[in-house]
Amino acid sequence: MTPDQDFVIGTLPEVPMPADPVRAIRDAMINVGITPPDYLEPDGELHRFYIDGDRQGQKNGFYVFHLDGVAAGFFGCWKRGISQNWCAKERLEMTPTERKAHTQLAAEMKLKRDAATAERHKEARTECQAAWDSAEQATGTGYLTRKEVKPYGLRQAMECLMVPMRDISGDLWSLQQIYPDGVKRFWTGGKMQGCFHLIGKPRNRLFICEGYATGASIHDATGEAVAVAFNTGNLKPVAEALQKKYPQLQMVVAADNDHATDGNPGITKGTEAAEAVGALLAAPDLSGDEGTDFNDLAALRGPKAVQEALEAATVVRETKRGRFDLANHFEGYNQEINYLVKGWLPAESFGVVYGASGTFKSFFVLNWALHVALGRQWNNCKVVQGAVLYIAGEGGLGVRQRIKALADEYNNGSGIPDLYRLDHPVYLDGDESELQGLLAAINQKRSEAGKDFGLIIFDTTARCMTGDENSNTDMGRLIRACDGLKARTGATVLLVHHTGKGDSKTARGASALRAACDYEYLIERAQTPDPQVVTKCKKMKDGKDDHAAQFTLKERHLFNDSDGDPVTSLVCSDSGNAVMASAVTDVDRPSITPRQQSIWQAVRSRQQCGDSTARAVVRDDIKTQGAYTKNYSRDLQSLLIKGMLEEREGCLYTVLADGEPNEEP
Repeated sequence: MTPDQDFVIGTLPEVPMPADPVRAIRDAMINVGITPPDYLEPDGELHRFYIDGDRQGQKNGFYVFHLDGVAAGFFGCWKRGISQNWCAKERLEMTPTERKAHTQLAAEMKLKRDAATAERHKEARTECQAAWDSAEQATGTGYLTRKEVKPYGLRQAMECLMVPMRDISGDLWSLQQIYPDGVKRFWTGGKMQGCFHLIGKPRNRLFICEGYATGASIHDATGEAVAVAFNTGNLKPVAEALQKKYPQLQMVVAADNDHATDGNPGITKGTEAAEAVGALLAAPDLSGDEGTDFNDLAALRGPKAVQEALEAATVVRETKRGRFDLANHFEGYNQEINYLVKGWLPAESFGVVYGASGTFKSFFVLNWALHVALGRQWNNCKVVQGAVLYIAGEGGLGVRQRIKALADEYNNGSGIPDLYRLDHPVYLDGDESELQGLLAAINQKRSEAGKDFGLIIFDTTARCMTGDENSNTDMGRLIRACDGLKARTGATVLLVHHTGKGDSKTARGASALRAACDYEYLIERAQTPDPQVVTKCKKMKDGKDDHAAQFTLKERHLFNDSDGDPVTSLVCSDSGNAVMASAVTDVDRPSITPRQQSIWQAVRSRQQCGDSTARAVVRDDIKTQGAYTKNYSRDLQSLLIKGMLEEREGCLYTVLADGEPNEEP
């Protein structure tokens, strides 16, 4: 051999492929516990197959296999959580040509594997939704009893507990099934990465943990929201997903303390998750046979110990991400507005519904309260169900009778479990202990019912305020109390208020109130023979503020008193009609410019003479008068938008001062 021969391509000995690649991949399957099908198709396409021991008809096994160039493929089982690549040669043993061809084929197989996984996730999602829909609301199982936790948002089929696994949009992707003996199984083929179960409503802090019982114990001890990630490997994906949705919240990773396991995977993975999003890290101080998680800590030392351990959470390391993560340009523009009543009542907000005395504003607000408590559609708008607290500051028997009438009208006379009442005022601008007492009552009821409050109503502002409602200083204290209540409960806070003296169109008192509102509605009594109310949106910080509707009220018989006389109450309709301009007095008229006034006058003059009122003809009239017509189209469009003109079949028509459109000539 010459000295140069060592450097001649092809002089190195080739590494032969297995004599029978098909048998080799079959053996690889068997080695990891998968029984392969009788025949493997080496066509590079995805194949699914039945595995011995699975339920008949299920095809949880899958493989892709080819013999082109260097034989390779991958295989696995969704049920057993197996996914493995296989190749007849190690990469270092391949020639450059083989490596290039193998890389290309491997990329193609990965696409097929990803497509297969997505397909199986979709199938599992359908299966899980069907199982979830057919299950009953969880009331208690042996597992819950043993762990001493409540079933927050769970369902059960017989004694099998179901924990939903949802993505950041709330879509159900999989289920964790927990049996009375504590055995846990995930739905075969279900998606896990980034999916979680949320206990409570995020407010100030958001905890992330592994197991359900751990999350329930943390929620009971703190009252804060908890995201259950199900295992250590999912802590980081869940933390990253939640940070995008709730960038303003302080997140705390509540890790398991796997002190008896090499490498302590609970704290190790918990640290990685906390570092990724700039979260705090907390772990229970347990050792020996004391357990590993916060549920064990609660059972051993009580909820106070859990609370103290979580309060001691520490920063893992400083990071550029977290609460002060700067967003790029219009990033997040497509985030949807959360609501209780879509288009009308935003979620986690503060606002006012006001009107003069005798305008039925309490009847209207109670109608909202009932529909939110029931999760029932209102005025053809979607409603998000949540518990409701109605604080009747003026007390009296009337509120109870109004709620009973609503129950008769909309709930077949049955009680409304998620509608609560307080028959005395709460002084929001008073001593701090007043608000703390209210929060304690709300948290107790939330814990008992296992449901967050969506709406808290104070009727009226004057009854729930000790200071001067005309003072911005006193009103500021009330506003701060409402903001604090909103932040600590996650509920929408609604004040029922009165109009100003001598001004039936604006809310009474300090200007600070309107400035602080996220929404504001004016309630007026309609000038109709039967009782009706007109509701107009006057402010909507995030959304449109141009909606209004007219609602009827009808009388419902409740019972006969001891003298035999009927006792009745009014009920507000949950379906409104367009507002008739003649229904209220002092109708607000939009202001218009002199140019727009000229157009309106020209249309009215032609209309009164029975002449054509087409756009072009009116424009010629304006031009003849020497008026400026360059912005004619824009001015005309403004009049149409403001409701001063209407256009029908190519002709323009004025709207008179009383709001009724003129008849066609």
